[in-house]
Parts: sequence; structure tokens; C-alpha cells
Amino acid sequence: MHAWVKACAAKVGAVYADYFTALADEKGMLRDGLSADGLHPNTKGYELMAPVVDVAIGKALGRQSSIRLIGVPRPPTADNCWCVPT
Repeated sequence: MHAWVKACAAKVGAVYADYFTALADEKGMLRDGLSADGLHPNTKGYELMAPVVDVAIGKALGRQSSIRLIGVPRPPTADNCWCVPT
């Protein structure tokens, strides 16, 4: 999936934020310590994702990113989730 999305982005000239390389182990799974459930990143995972998205935003805007990363969002919880319960 990762390679396909990356290839599609290149084909259409889209910027691709490559979280996979930053987070995945040799088996293609989240590296140990980057997730509590093996799927969703924890704070350390978000810390590794932040510079990836910073560079991608800069590329998308056609310049080096001027974003100053002042903090990393906390992983979603029941208290800070944007989801609306059904």
C-alpha cells in the first residue's frame, strides 16, 4: 500500500508525507514504543511524524517550511477526540 500511494502521489505531482519510513520496522509494522495498540501512534510516534509533515507542508507551499514545531499533539483519547459518539 505504501509504495502504491507514494507512486500515485509522484504520478500526479502531489506531495507525499512518508510516515511509513519514519515509523515502520523491517516487517512494515509500527516500531516498538511508537504505539500503545500497534496501530495508532503515541506521543513518541507523533514526535517522529511532526518533522515529516513539516517538510511536506513546505514542499506543498513551494518553499521551505517556516512552521515552528512547538509541541506535539497528544494521541486522541475519549476526552480530546474529535469523534462524536453515536
